[in-house]
Amino acid sequence: MTENFPTVPTVWVLIFDQYPEDAASRESRDSHCTGGLTPTAHQGSENAFDRLDLESTCFEQFLLQDVRSEIRTDDVFGGESAFMNLSEAITAAGQTASLVSLTADGASITAHADCNVIESSMRRCRMPLNAVESLDCRNVDQVNSVVGGSSNVDLAFSASLVWMEANTLSTTNSVTAAKQMLDFVFSRLQSRSVQEEKCPVLMVTFRRGDDLIVREPLQSGIAENRMHVPLWIRPNAGHACRVQALSGSFDLLPTIATFLGSTAASDEASPLAVAQIADSSERVIAAAPPLSSEPRSLAFLCGAPQVCPDRLLKLRGDEWKAARTEGFLLVIMDSNPSASEKTESDGDESEEPSRRLFVKPEDRFNVNNVSGTYATVADELVRLLK
Repeated sequence: MTENFPTVPTVWVLIFDQYPEDAASRESRDSHCTGGLTPTAHQGSENAFDRLDLESTCFEQFLLQDVRSEIRTDDVFGGESAFMNLSEAITAAGQTASLVSLTADGASITAHADCNVIESSMRRCRMPLNAVESLDCRNVDQVNSVVGGSSNVDLAFSASLVWMEANTLSTTNSVTAAKQMLDFVFSRLQSRSVQEEKCPVLMVTFRRGDDLIVREPLQSGIAENRMHVPLWIRPNAGHACRVQALSGSFDLLPTIATFLGSTAASDEASPLAVAQIADSSERVIAAAPPLSSEPRSLAFLCGAPQVCPDRLLKLRGDEWKAARTEGFLLVIMDSNPSASEKTESDGDESEEPSRRLFVKPEDRFNVNNVSGTYATVADELVRLLK
């Protein structure tokens, strides 16, 4: 895999705390009950993220695998063990990392809890941090002039891995803040490209989807609007495309390692050989090879859509757990779900079933429980979740 990246680029990762949405687009979406749509389809998103759509590989089936309310910040991307693996790969390659906290539109730059937790996690994992900086991006020209005179900030953006945490939740307008931050990042990318004649790989995603309250009949017991977000990867070479391959948040750190030239990550970057692709109408769980639930690098998909073998994403939320493959979503409720998390009854007033199965991608809003029709599939997914 490394031969596809002859010169190891630097990688910039931009993580927004939550998908930003203005009041008008939220009111419009609430009135139409459009729960479960990817953020790229929301009204108002084009102002902030249109350039990423035009210049990047967009993973539309990117799911946050752990969206429980009380999880640690680093658990969204695989937890401390995943950060430890990345730290070891960076250290072995003699590379460095930096952490940058971004804010805009009047937010308090000292109140970014996600950035503080990530810094603690990186230091526990002995990540080779050469800088930790905070920047207010309200005025791109002013920020760039400050950056030009600040050796610490310049040092941060010269690292092999630049991890940026974008704080929008405490801003007065999250959409405006997101645009200001993206303008700043693209301005810095342009400067880096001119100086070094190569552009860092840019990855952009979110820690949370929106908090839309999904009304009946679109409730399914799983907060898919919170976990279904896009991932954009803008490589230093290649063309923009949209990829429908199933991907999860635990894939992010292995993907970073691949772009940074990690041999171990690159060896597993390409998909397994697919002897034949079954007709999409055949709703079966592949017997050989078994579905893998391991994280994988997404680097091989950038700029050139490829056929991938099916896989299993393990998902976790408040009072539910789930298994997602390309063809199915299985949701298992905990013993005593709260009233807000109960599933719809499909017209049956009896007690709600503890597990529900939905056909993907046809059942976009998870409204048709087929656990009885595909009982064998449901049983197999339950087994794989254990």
